[in-house]
Amino acid sequence: MAPVAPPAVPAKPASVESYEAMADEGGWHDEAGCLLLFVGIGGVAWAVSEGNALGHLAAAVAVPLAITTWLAGARQGRERQRLREAAVAYVQALSAAQSAGASVPELSPVLRKLLEEEAEKARG
Repeated sequence: MAPVAPPAVPAKPASVESYEAMADEGGWHDEAGCLLLFVGIGGVAWAVSEGNALGHLAAAVAVPLAITTWLAGARQGRERQRLREAAVAYVQALSAAQSAGASVPELSPVLRKLLEEEAEKARG
């Protein structure tokens, strides 16, 4: 009987590398958006209480910036989720290849954390 070759180890896709690079980024969009919104509200309050038109200008600038910041954060969150799904598929493929006897590369800390999160989901 001929020896069975171990399964091929999948190459790391660019999307997984992108996920590793951005996994720990972000989280500031909500805080910055709230801060900008409060600046806009404060500007309106100042304009009304003091009769100063600069307060309206602050609101006209800060509120659109707040909305833009929140939208950028939402877009980044959707992209991170898409990349996370690709990373999960890659880690699962590596695990399957390792179970079948292939020698796989060591996972980066980001991918190890992802694997632990997925294992926790499966248990819970």
